[in-house]
Amino acid sequence: MVNFFKSRSALMAGFLFLGAASTGLAQNSAQTVGPDNMRKDIVRAITQKLLKSHYSPRAIDDQYSALVWDQFLNYIDPNRYIFLQEDINKLNAYRNLLDDEINNGSNVEFFNLAWKLYATRIQEFKIYVEKSLKQPLDLSRNEIFTIDRKKSVFPANASEREKLWSGFLKYGFLKNYADLQTTGSTVIDTALEKKTRDKVSTWYRRFFTKEQKSNAIDEKFSLYMNAITLSMDPHTGYTLPDTEDNLMASVMGRFYGIGMEMGIGEIDVFVKRLVPGGAAFKSGLLKENDRILAVADKTGKMISTADLEPNEVTSMIRGEEGTSVTMQVMQPGQPERTISIKRERVPDNPNKAKSAVISQNGKKIGLVYLPLFYVNPDNPEFPGCSGDVRMEIEKLKDQDVDGIIFDLRGNGGGSLSEVVRMGSSFMPQSVMSLLRGRDKVDEHLSPNVPPQYEGPLAVLIDEGSASASEIFAAAIQDHHRGLIVGTTASFGKGTSQIPMNIGKMGDPSKGTADIRYGSMRLTVQKFYRANGTTTQMIGVKSDVVLTDKYMLNISREAEMPAVLQADTLDINKARQVAYSFPYRMVVDKAQQRAKANTALQMLAQHISRLQQLQLAPAPLSLAGYLSVKKEMKELEEKISHGKILQQTFLNVTPSFFTRVNPGLQQRDESQEKLYRNWLDTLSKDLLLAETVELVQDMINASGNKN
Repeated sequence: MVNFFKSRSALMAGFLFLGAASTGLAQNSAQTVGPDNMRKDIVRAITQKLLKSHYSPRAIDDQYSALVWDQFLNYIDPNRYIFLQEDINKLNAYRNLLDDEINNGSNVEFFNLAWKLYATRIQEFKIYVEKSLKQPLDLSRNEIFTIDRKKSVFPANASEREKLWSGFLKYGFLKNYADLQTTGSTVIDTALEKKTRDKVSTWYRRFFTKEQKSNAIDEKFSLYMNAITLSMDPHTGYTLPDTEDNLMASVMGRFYGIGMEMGIGEIDVFVKRLVPGGAAFKSGLLKENDRILAVADKTGKMISTADLEPNEVTSMIRGEEGTSVTMQVMQPGQPERTISIKRERVPDNPNKAKSAVISQNGKKIGLVYLPLFYVNPDNPEFPGCSGDVRMEIEKLKDQDVDGIIFDLRGNGGGSLSEVVRMGSSFMPQSVMSLLRGRDKVDEHLSPNVPPQYEGPLAVLIDEGSASASEIFAAAIQDHHRGLIVGTTASFGKGTSQIPMNIGKMGDPSKGTADIRYGSMRLTVQKFYRANGTTTQMIGVKSDVVLTDKYMLNISREAEMPAVLQADTLDINKARQVAYSFPYRMVVDKAQQRAKANTALQMLAQHISRLQQLQLAPAPLSLAGYLSVKKEMKELEEKISHGKILQQTFLNVTPSFFTRVNPGLQQRDESQEKLYRNWLDTLSKDLLLAETVELVQDMINASGNKN
């Protein structure tokens, strides 16, 4: 069921890391942060870090107070149907006073009041939901329901609020009923109605369990702290003590667990897939489709997964290398069993660089795909993804490719050192980025070694390409090394963050232990292109624009609250060299081809229409809902099919070293299947096909400079 309660903000990060783009607050496992004194200490500690170390700290004044106030209410009641206007009136007394609370760390009165009111209203909502779902909902009134109420007023009284609650329940019911239905009939089926109501009831039961458990206040306090940090900029965030940073683990290439992909059912969680080579796979104790009934906590107590959020189950299964996780599991129709598996590093193959060869019109074009700028998991001082990309390029050179496409679509960023190292694969020593701190500007040069590859190059981006991806694309563009192609612009994240733990050191001589307040990602630098301009808010603009948007439901940096503004350094370190091909002729030809591509034009129209429907009020009758759903489903299918070539597919083949024994280059069966599926997807990729045409033009025109 749709989670109407999940706030849509952003945490993007990296450690001196240029982090990946995201569309949600960090998922905090519920950790105890204690009573008011502890919370006040956390506020003081976080505030000190913000003022002392943030790249450009905002003044903590009345304006900042109002921003924090707005952010926090948007997080806990984004659609404005939990609180009443009378609650908002009480909370409004603090709207311009939070700066005093934050600066002094003297009290957390606003948070305490907000939590008290929220807890009361959630209990009222629970009573209403339980009562309403005991009998069929009335869908005969020809009502409509506004899904996105972020800019709406709060309900004036309980009666108005109940109308909103009724709308949410009916909308949720219709969505689930339509998903379960197979006939398309506009007449309610009694048995299916009961089944749908039970499903909706189960979802709300789990929601209320989460919102009313003993440490729910800590999760809301974490949101309050994020309202404070994210009001500095969209990438400075707070996490509770002992909360795992999944993004950081991805960049580091370090996940310690048992190696399984978890599936989420209607009322349970289950083993969707075992990772080949992972601890669970090797143990033979866990099977695909096992239902995970309970997981042991740190004290050994078995905790039912029915009382946990999926991310909490994941956090409990992961842990330190060499430790064991104990679970109660069951295959459907078989007895329960208790198993214990020792945690190991989980292979992170999906994020690894990979390559392929595309043959067309007598030319061979290599493709390198990189989903994340990850570091070497064993030693960050040694090359990580930059070394893997070099190996993929060597494969392509070994197969005598005439040009290369570097695919950074969806790559949200990662390691600064890796993107700087990667410059030497394509250019002589060059400025990859200028990083500006509070009091100085650091110049980051690629290694002073001969370029690994000097032929035609195109970098393929979309609006999900962020941070480190933007550094790379901007450097290629500024130094006239190749062309940027894809969406109108990339994401627009021009800042870097570092992780830091927050707390107090204990004194063993006095018998006092360390106190952990949690951790934060803190924005400490802003990065600039070699030519002195920034990608902040603006992104990297494509030389050849294929479409404005390619991904659904993703916001760019400029659309986020508290965003840092774009500016320019009075520096230009771009190498003054000409393109190796007639830039204007090649770009104009590619742009004309894209404009004439009806598939690209229809894709843009379908995305625009679907976004309109997603924001439009929804009918609360079965016939009306099914009609809208039908149009939305058709649009989703058209968008999905629109990204796929419908007639002539690309000729895509594996990349390999021609002078190395094939037996030494074999993948295991599972990885080979994933790789072959990826090759098949590439062969039908609409944007890739346009980029192949562009690179062929670059190949044919190389040597004829502007």
